[in-house]
Amino acid sequence: MRVLVADHKPLFRDALEHYIEQSRLADHVVKCADLVEVVAGLARGAAIDIVLIDQNLEGIHHVEDICDLMRRSPAIKFGVLANTIDPEEANDLVKCGLWGYFPRVMSGRAIIDGLQDIVAHKKFLNHVPRSSSQMGAHFLPTLFYPHTPVEGGPHSMFGLTTREQQVLAGLMHGLGNAEIGAQLGIQLVTVKLHMRNLTRKLGARNRTEAALIAKEHGLISTPTPYRAPIHHPYTDKTGQ
Repeated sequence: MRVLVADHKPLFRDALEHYIEQSRLADHVVKCADLVEVVAGLARGAAIDIVLIDQNLEGIHHVEDICDLMRRSPAIKFGVLANTIDPEEANDLVKCGLWGYFPRVMSGRAIIDGLQDIVAHKKFLNHVPRSSSQMGAHFLPTLFYPHTPVEGGPHSMFGLTTREQQVLAGLMHGLGNAEIGAQLGIQLVTVKLHMRNLTRKLGARNRTEAALIAKEHGLISTPTPYRAPIHHPYTDKTGQ
């Protein structure tokens, strides 16, 4: 098994290579920094089995560029690393034959799990949202970018960590624990732990009161109207 990893960040490429090697998922990892290197790597005739490519890689201007790669290499299974989720683009990639869709905030372990699904000929598309035409006009923000505390701002008053702020953002926008975990690439039990911690720090008795306190103190910024949420197929029944 040979995997090609294409990402614009050297540290991210090296980290993925490390995870892949540690998992013994592949015998060899080819690393590329831009689209030119990807095309050259595929043209050398090396037996690449899986390509994991950054959707915003240098040289890629539209998802059609990735679709073109997939059409030219039908024997290779392609996975896309996404900084943000655009429902229409994600679904266009799936229609072109995409095998895996990986938000970049996923943990290394979660990415490896997804790649192992692909190796087993199972598509890893849990994070592909419904298209905007299916979702209607109401859009919520993704949680991909951390809500970084501002020095001396309201977050410092409560001592919320960046991850706790991300979980809180999901809570305030009506997401269940499982949906928050799917967006952030963390386990459900971890979401519950962050939820308990942030509720305690806010002095709230439950998650509803935590959301009210956060709104009162302006802890989470107003949603951007064009970012759509990830819809996870599972829901959290515990309510914790």
